[in-house]
Amino acid sequence: MNQPPRPRNKRLLDFPLIARAYFFLGPIEAALCMAGFFFAYWLRGWEWGLPMPSDGITYITATTMSLAGIVASQIGNVFACRTDKGSVFSAGFFKNRLVLFGIAAEILLILLLTYTPFMQRVFGLSPLRIAEWTFLLSFPVIVLLFEEIRKLAARRIGPIS
Repeated sequence: MNQPPRPRNKRLLDFPLIARAYFFLGPIEAALCMAGFFFAYWLRGWEWGLPMPSDGITYITATTMSLAGIVASQIGNVFACRTDKGSVFSAGFFKNRLVLFGIAAEILLILLLTYTPFMQRVFGLSPLRIAEWTFLLSFPVIVLLFEEIRKLAARRIGPIS
């Protein structure tokens, strides 16, 4: 409410928004998900240079980590994208109850998918251990941190025209 509404002729999805999503936040989230995938292999004894099993519990756990990594990254993303240039710390984390409800729903859903035997079979997932969840907890913080740094730079540099 601190700024006027966008002009009617301004597109809702413009190039800066698409570039931020696909060229900045997207690669960060993809790298985090791949890190989760390799972390699951590493926890089970895999090292660089060794062949990677393409089936079995190690593979299933690694793909589960990728899916949970998407969820964890999106939690950071939803907070990071609350403002275009302003810090989320000034906008507040807990003001939008629908966002909090959505986060709770996605956490509940990933827990149901990974810990319910029927859902594990249907979706090809496995339960994650504490070490994996601890690793995943860093994902929202990392996404938020990168976006806060980008916003700080955008505020300092100003719009590029």
